Amino acid sequence: MYLGHRFRTLRYDTVVAFLLGLDAGSDHSALDGFREICILQLDDGDNLDWPTLVLKLCLPPNVVPPLTEDQDAAAVGFLLDLLDEFFAEIAADPPRSRARLHREYQLWLRQQTWFNLDVVRFGTSKPAPLVTVDEAAARLGVARTEICDQIHRGALKTHRAGAQLLIWEADIAGPAQPGSL
Repeated sequence: MYLGHRFRTLRYDTVVAFLLGLDAGSDHSALDGFREICILQLDDGDNLDWPTLVLKLCLPPNVVPPLTEDQDAAAVGFLLDLLDEFFAEIAADPPRSRARLHREYQLWLRQQTWFNLDVVRFGTSKPAPLVTVDEAAARLGVARTEICDQIHRGALKTHRAGAQLLIWEADIAGPAQPGSL
């Protein structure tokens, strides 16, 4: 390998830099799906890049860079083995294999409690169930001042959007009695 002729041993960061440069310089991403396969194997790390994921997969959790010579060698060996497995898996039919990998990753994402599909699809989540002070007063059949008194007493939870004061719809959902929200 080209990387080995100048260095006595291959360093993990050197191999990673070489692979990232090779991937960036190619017309199509040879590593498309590699990050996803690392996430699926780790069952975590959606916020990480593949070099960090590989280190999390091969080294004990308390190890942080800089790596010792043995850790570096283990990380390089693990990375090369993982790349061999990845390329063997997609070699038969790269477009179909990569699409399958991305589907598996999407299924994994949807199982995560923190994942919000609305943010992915629309760039935002569903609007919060909030109403204006006037809407709350109209729904409850009370004066605006009564709503303000209830807010002051802490009986209604509020949210501010810019200059507008909003009330959580769940707080006004029940049947209302004037003066006793």
